[in-house]
Amino acid sequence: MNYLFFSTLSQMGFWITWLLIPILVETVPAISSFVKIFFYTIGKPKSEKDPSFWPFISIIIPVYNSEDTLYECIQSVYQSTYPIDKIQVIVVDNKSQDKSFKAFQSAQNSFPKLNMQWMKTEQGKARALNSAIYSSSGAYIINIDSDGILERNALKNLIKKFESDTTISAMTGSILTQKSLIKSTKNVGLKWLQRLEYFEYAQAFMSGRSI
Repeated sequence: MNYLFFSTLSQMGFWITWLLIPILVETVPAISSFVKIFFYTIGKPKSEKDPSFWPFISIIIPVYNSEDTLYECIQSVYQSTYPIDKIQVIVVDNKSQDKSFKAFQSAQNSFPKLNMQWMKTEQGKARALNSAIYSSSGAYIINIDSDGILERNALKNLIKKFESDTTISAMTGSILTQKSLIKSTKNVGLKWLQRLEYFEYAQAFMSGRSI
């Protein structure tokens, strides 16, 4: 009887400890950080004014077999509300095996006012980014994947935040799937999966990262 009692107590102790560790290590610090950020944000004056001048920025687009998405990505940069003469785009290729360069050339022809350059590096996204950073000349360096599309005001909103708060050293954007593509999907099952993915990304970026 004593053996069963101590064995049960031992097992309970293990599971209680197993449950307490995530609460103490992750949940409590997360709640504490959320409270601090919440009151910091509430008490901080918000500036919605444009800066006195828009600084020159560098946008780095790492590429690997991106012929199907690169053009639209560059197009979204061109269609941004940020001043076109203040943007440098560096497309850095890490040994693509497809026609990514032709997609880049097509974008060059379509958007001649956009300052763009093509770089070749060794394979690997990290190497590509580092090489492009050394070649950039912008006051701010922005990275977007070649399968991403910028929201039209994203660049302006980003620079506004940096310029109005000198304590910010880095920021990340929210990644969401395109609602228009979800609506155009005819397969009902696939459409529901896409909707779930949308909410998954919204939760991860708009809620999880904020907390």
